[in-house]
Amino acid sequence: AALGSSLPFASTESVRFALDPLDSDASRWPDAHRVLISPGYFAALGVRPLGGRDAEESDREGRAPVALVNQSFALTFARREDLIGRPIRLAGDVPVTATIVGIVPDLSVGNFRGERPEAIYLPLLQQQPLPSAISIARSTAFRSSRMFPGQPYSPSSRRAAGDAPPTAFLNSLL
Repeated sequence: AALGSSLPFASTESVRFALDPLDSDASRWPDAHRVLISPGYFAALGVRPLGGRDAEESDREGRAPVALVNQSFALTFARREDLIGRPIRLAGDVPVTATIVGIVPDLSVGNFRGERPEAIYLPLLQQQPLPSAISIARSTAFRSSRMFPGQPYSPSSRRAAGDAPPTAFLNSLL
């Protein structure tokens, strides 16, 4: 099992970023989809990194910030440069500079049309505060659901999960 702020074809937040450490004008930075993930997120979806490494248990608060990017990001913004080990500046209330540690396949993040937008994946445990709603991906049945802290799954959610075909996402059924 794994946790993530979004699954393929689900909506995501975006984040402005810079690969140039000297560029300080965040208003000019491009943006990409931002997905928060736990270790095992890509394995639960049957995906392996194309280069570098996956998110790890050691990627948590207090450790050096890391990021993974998808293949579209690498092809759009790297222009044949190796991204592994490069810094990426992320805009926000508290700007963060992370190190890119992996490149993963495109997962059609943020839409239902199958487009492959650029995406940045950040370890969930390095984010504060943690998001209030997260998705669960289970590798054994490739199903997902939306979990809200303090609320158990409803019987109808459990029935829908049990009856869904392996390639269907529960949050699209509800």
